[in-house]
Amino acid sequence: MILLSHHGPHSGFEGWYQIPAKQLAKLIHRPVIWFWGHEHRLAIYQKFRVNGGIDAYGRCVGHGGMPVERGAAPDIPDCRWLAWDNRRYPNDEEVDVGYNGYVNFSFNGPALHIAYYDLNQALVLTEDWHIDIESGALQGPGLKKVLDDPSLHCRET
Repeated sequence: MILLSHHGPHSGFEGWYQIPAKQLAKLIHRPVIWFWGHEHRLAIYQKFRVNGGIDAYGRCVGHGGMPVERGAAPDIPDCRWLAWDNRRYPNDEEVDVGYNGYVNFSFNGPALHIAYYDLNQALVLTEDWHIDIESGALQGPGLKKVLDDPSLHCRET
C-alpha cells in the first residue's frame, strides 16, 4: 500500500505530526510506503512506527517546487535515514538551496520500481519493491544510489 500526504509520520530533521499515523493504525494493519512533502527536501527512511501508529517506510519528497532545505544533517536518531540529498544547487543569486526533483513509479504486477530524479532529469536514486502475492509480505526497498556525489548520502539496502 502506498500513501501520499502532505504531512509525514516521522522525520530525521524536524518535529513530527503523529495523529494521521495513529488514526490510520485503526484501519491499516500492515507496513506501508508513505510519501509526503511537508519538508522541502528529499529524505528516505527505514521502516519506522510512532507509538500507536502504523509501520511506514517514509519517503519525504518535498523537493518538488519550493526552495529545497539543505545544510543540516538529520539529528533525530529515532528515525534512521537511508538516504538524503544535501547537494547545493548552483545559482546566480548565491542562494544556499538544494536540488528540486520528482519521483516516478513504475508498476509491473507485484513489483514496484521507484526512480528519484533531480530537476536536470539526472537519475539520483532507485528502489525496488515486491509484494508476495501469497502472503502479502512487502519486500524491499532495494535502494541504490545512482548519482555519484558525496553530498548525496545513501545507505544502500
